Amino acid sequence: MNSDSPQAAGPPPFEIFEAVYRRHGHRCPMSTLGVRLGYAARQLFQSQGGSPGLLAFFSPRTCAVDGIELTTGCSREAGTLVVGSAGHHALTLGEKDAETAIEVSLSAKALAMAGEYRQLSQALVQARPGLCEDELAAREKEREAFLDRLLERLRTLDDEELLNLKDVQVDPALWPPREDCHA
Repeated sequence: MNSDSPQAAGPPPFEIFEAVYRRHGHRCPMSTLGVRLGYAARQLFQSQGGSPGLLAFFSPRTCAVDGIELTTGCSREAGTLVVGSAGHHALTLGEKDAETAIEVSLSAKALAMAGEYRQLSQALVQARPGLCEDELAAREKEREAFLDRLLERLRTLDDEELLNLKDVQVDPALWPPREDCHA
């Protein structure tokens, strides 16, 4: 982020991450980054005097959606969160009739960190059939230790290292049709 960019409030409390892991069913980099995206956007929106009637758009469809729903209060079920099938890992948060919104996207560093875990997991899946029980257990233990270290970093690194924040112009017609967006 540069000095002209909006500034986020910093990492969320650990309890929020615990809640998303329970909700999501497993710990992973993208649900963790979803918390970071949603928390930063919500805090920034509130600091700029935004109302509680928020609408959100996120793409692409990943595990990040659970973290975004938990931290923004927007949800697919309530019709206040639209999730696209393709995109650049960006969350746009705003009000229904507003022409400006906040966009928070993942930095190249955040995506690379998450990608390391994905590659490690995929390599284990591919090697699994040829591994004896002891070797498989050792590799799974290595993967879990890597995940523990990675999630700690994703939870605590400064927003500037993980997120890109900016104000954006939006066409109000692009927001989901919703009469009561104060869900």
